[in-house]
Amino acid sequence: PFSLDPPDMATSLPNARLAFDKGQAFFEQRKWDEALAAFRAAVEKDPEMSAAWFAVAYAEGKSSGKSTEAEIDAYERCIKLDPKHAIAHYNLGISLKDVRKDHDRAEAMYRKAIELDPKHADAHNNLGSLLYDRKDYVQAEAMYRTAIELSPEHPRAGNDRRPRWSPRHDNN
Repeated sequence: PFSLDPPDMATSLPNARLAFDKGQAFFEQRKWDEALAAFRAAVEKDPEMSAAWFAVAYAEGKSSGKSTEAEIDAYERCIKLDPKHAIAHYNLGISLKDVRKDHDRAEAMYRKAIELDPKHADAHNNLGSLLYDRKDYVQAEAMYRTAIELSPEHPRAGNDRRPRWSPRHDNN
């Protein structure tokens, strides 16, 4: 989910790097609680380590099995430190939608993720889902088509409520 050697690691404090590496090892073993504790230790030792904030957020979701407020807070910290972190924007969008039901901010996060990484198929797909729910079928279709073009084997592109692109097929 995150690079083993994120760019901000070169300037991170040694003890924070050790805690982060320990979290990575636990994460790879799918020991979510232990990974989360190690990543939290990393941000305690170096609150400016954006990669560790991203890891805290990601591990928070894995540990709890769902999006949480703590996850939102950690993604926001990551983005504050690294505004160009496309995946953090995308994941924050998911969490905002799921936890706070804040579809406007979720949309903004998906759009920012796409701006930062135009080839992020999941961001296009999720933005399409939000637009579809708002009955903006034309824009939803464009997002789904882009997701499929970017990733033809995408497991969810347009499949959340198939068929997606025609209001005639809306079951609501």
